[in-house]
Amino acid sequence: MPTAEVTVLPIRTRTANQDERQSAMPTEQPAPPVTQGADGETYQADRALHAMLARLTGGISPAALLLAYADWLSHLASSPQRQIEISQDALVEAKRLFEAAQNFHSPGQGPWSLIKPQAQDRRFARPEWEYPPFNLMAQALLLGQQWWHNATTGVRGVAKQNEAIVEFSIRQMLDVLSPSNFAATNPEVLRKSFESGGANFVRGWQNFCNDWMRVVSAELGPARTGDFVVGETVATSRGKVVFRNELIELIQYYPTTKTVHPEPVLIVPASAVAAPPSTRLPVMLTLLKASVLEPPVQLGKPVNVSVLVLLYVPALAPGAARHRTTFQDHRLDRALDRSLIAQASSALDRGEPVRLATPVRNEHRSVGAMLGGEIVRRAGTELPDDTIQIDLTGTAG
Repeated sequence: MPTAEVTVLPIRTRTANQDERQSAMPTEQPAPPVTQGADGETYQADRALHAMLARLTGGISPAALLLAYADWLSHLASSPQRQIEISQDALVEAKRLFEAAQNFHSPGQGPWSLIKPQAQDRRFARPEWEYPPFNLMAQALLLGQQWWHNATTGVRGVAKQNEAIVEFSIRQMLDVLSPSNFAATNPEVLRKSFESGGANFVRGWQNFCNDWMRVVSAELGPARTGDFVVGETVATSRGKVVFRNELIELIQYYPTTKTVHPEPVLIVPASAVAAPPSTRLPVMLTLLKASVLEPPVQLGKPVNVSVLVLLYVPALAPGAARHRTTFQDHRLDRALDRSLIAQASSALDRGEPVRLATPVRNEHRSVGAMLGGEIVRRAGTELPDDTIQIDLTGTAG
């Protein structure tokens, strides 16, 4: 039979005292088993409770809230001078609001005489909020938010993270009390109610009942599946928003081929502005095909370029309004190209050769762009080369 080598470990001898101390030490107990769910998730009951609390606290831990408020209140209680300043500010602001209500129609008074909403606050942007009593209620809310901000910040000794938690949570609670959230104190809702004869409340009640029935029946689908059609009202093209500001949102669509042109195509379709949301993408693709792909082939200059990287600025939704914008006059009616087009009319209409001479200045930008577009529109491929010759003297873009 085969034999195996056995390694004998040395045995350390113990004294009697060591054995007594060893036996006196508590033995390690095995950890209790942790119950796991079917998906391997542990502590499912704790997780469910935390999710429920998160909906009530806006995602902030209740323990963190208590610690933050304890930190703020304890330091504020030990700052008597700060308490006096806060109390005086409350009395001053209340007096100012009362005087503004009494003298609202006096010279030098009027809407937003005490405080104005911030630029990003669109709750009171409509003109209806400039009339009493709605304007006074809006100013009272803004003054209250300002006072609470001053009360919750700048207290000596409060940790910065706790100060931020207290200020944020109080601001969220004050936003709930905004007059724009209640029908009786929102002039926009009241105006819609008078215009529709109260039909907006009926529709709102119907929507509430439909949503409530979906909740109690545990229905997870959309409220009205007819409003969400893939390819029409729901986008299917892969892409992402690569730039966003107050005016536009720039979407980059991913290419569908391995090789593409090194430079992307930026599309701002003017004709898509009036198009409904369901047809914007088809309109954009039609414009791309008509303005980028087809003209080179029609002009007898086919190009082997895959133009598939698109940068697209979506059109404004119907009924939506832009804010903080003004119209800009590009003075296209006085552009130099207008004069060039008029002087080259014989070449555009009858193909007669013309030679033009004109001075240019720095204010003339993109000279020849409008003329080139007019040539393609009116003459197409039938205009021979050198039919229109222009001599420019000066400096321009």
